[in-house]
Amino acid sequence: MTKQHYTVIFEHGDRPNQWLASVKELPQCHTFGRGIAQTRARIREALILWEGDKAESAELSEVLPLPAAARKVKQELEDLSGKLEQLMKKRAEVVARLQREAWSLRDIAEVLDLSHQRVGQVSPPRGRLRRRSIATSK
Repeated sequence: MTKQHYTVIFEHGDRPNQWLASVKELPQCHTFGRGIAQTRARIREALILWEGDKAESAELSEVLPLPAAARKVKQELEDLSGKLEQLMKKRAEVVARLQREAWSLRDIAEVLDLSHQRVGQVSPPRGRLRRRSIATSK
């Protein structure tokens, strides 16, 4: 079963912090809310009322009235966020590899310019599970 896709258009309302939302493909499906978060939740509810349960898992593309400069910065931030996620995965892989080669958390932290506590947080859970099982077996 293919996932439904809808385009939601947001507009400022007449009052401060009021947003109006409508579904492009269903002109009769619209709502409003106080703030974008509430409006997002309400347009999903309205869509479910019109289209049924299949709309619950539908993908919504949002069209917000952002100035061009803000839209550009938002896109750049989204791109950087994706790159950051990839780098964090690579960092965790490097930490795991160094741990397999018997490096201490403090030495890994020194080389990667992190605190040893942060290295412990990104290290594979294998070592931490062993310590917990020892502590709980007493």
